[in-house]
Amino acid sequence: MNEQWYEIKALLKQSPSWQSGLAEIIADEFPPARDLAALALEEHDERAADLPQACPWTVEQVLDHGFWPEGQRAR
Repeated sequence: MNEQWYEIKALLKQSPSWQSGLAEIIADEFPPARDLAALALEEHDERAADLPQACPWTVEQVLDHGFWPEGQRAR
């Protein structure tokens, strides 16, 4: 996950104009990513119904390497 974050930051640094389209990309890609996460959770008998239908975070939060949703810090 860290590697992908650094790759994305490098791409945005090389092509800053891409930043203007990130909100749309996140909105488009979140539902299929949510579906994949739900399937993975269900395979482990975890509750997937609580996953949001749309991305609840801002572009700035998504790009912030130190950001974790409150109460959701990685274990």
